[in-house]
Amino acid sequence: MPKLNQQSLPTNYSLENRVDYLTTINNWQINGKIAFLDDKERKSATLFWQNNPNKNTEQLSLTTYLGINVLEVNLAEGIYTIEVDGNSYQNSNIDHILMSLTGYQLPSQALKSWIKAIPFSVNDKITYHSKTQLPESIIGSYNNQTWDILYKEYINVNNIPLPKQLTIKQDQLTIKIVINQWMF
Repeated sequence: MPKLNQQSLPTNYSLENRVDYLTTINNWQINGKIAFLDDKERKSATLFWQNNPNKNTEQLSLTTYLGINVLEVNLAEGIYTIEVDGNSYQNSNIDHILMSLTGYQLPSQALKSWIKAIPFSVNDKITYHSKTQLPESIIGSYNNQTWDILYKEYINVNNIPLPKQLTIKQDQLTIKIVINQWMF
């Protein structure tokens, strides 16, 4: 597992500046579980995802509960390398590779924002919980498709509430993510 570069975080977090604050946190790492569900099949895996724009690198690993690597994605020098089923694929466009491998248009770039419960674009519409004032849902757009993101649970990380459990839906595809650990 690669080391995460420590970043200096602003100290002025509040619910009022939540989006601006979390937008500045781009160097993060999560561990958890992910499931892909559609009308034909269900697949789940253990998730490790590290985003480090300071070094222009990214790593995503999906493994079975036995630790068998299902999918490995690495970004280095602007090129994504995906290893799956013993084969390696490279392209500068992650969406193109994922579409050809899965048959789904996945929200790869938007997910980096939605995973933090912040909008990806100015057109994303957020619904806030009446008591906590944290996002309850986002209706977002990515590659001309509408995605519904539902936030079921939050955890405090360094006194910042971040999603622990979220569901992302588009058409027949549902992606469920449970995050067990956040690191910045």
